[in-house]
Amino acid sequence: MSHSLRQLFPLAVLACAGASLVAGCPGKLENPERFAGGAGPGECPDIEELFVESCGNSGCHDAATASAGLDLVSAGVASRLTNQLATGAGCGSAPLADPDNPTDSVVYNVLTDDFCSTNQMPWLAEPLTADVLKCVEEYIAGLPPGNPTGGGGMGSGGMGTGGMGMGGAGGM
Repeated sequence: MSHSLRQLFPLAVLACAGASLVAGCPGKLENPERFAGGAGPGECPDIEELFVESCGNSGCHDAATASAGLDLVSAGVASRLTNQLATGAGCGSAPLADPDNPTDSVVYNVLTDDFCSTNQMPWLAEPLTADVLKCVEEYIAGLPPGNPTGGGGMGSGGMGTGGMGMGGAGGM
């Protein structure tokens, strides 16, 4: 190697190293939520999509299985939860989702603790974080209010079956 090339070689190595350091700097993400499972800090995931991923894909609460009579996958989840009484053993007459008292809802309680004679949900998976549980609470609070019913009888559907009969929306 000639004398001038030997002098230029260290400078070229330094220049390449400096350029790679500058070019390799990661900077900041403009949309970190794309890489953090959908929701960034302080943001709520789509709760109905969370139900599909956490509760329906395990073969527990999909349309075909509907464990405890609860389908959390098919369209219309909110209407199947809102003001409906739980049918699972040990739940008594607790509402699945009570917008007036979200933390008294069966759906919320089975996510936070053993409830209704069952284990904490999602079954055989990591429990939801406190932030996601707060989002579930907000989701329930945003559902239409009303009186829980079991599909008829005295209450929001009136006297009769299937929500039809005397009394209309107020019942008798």
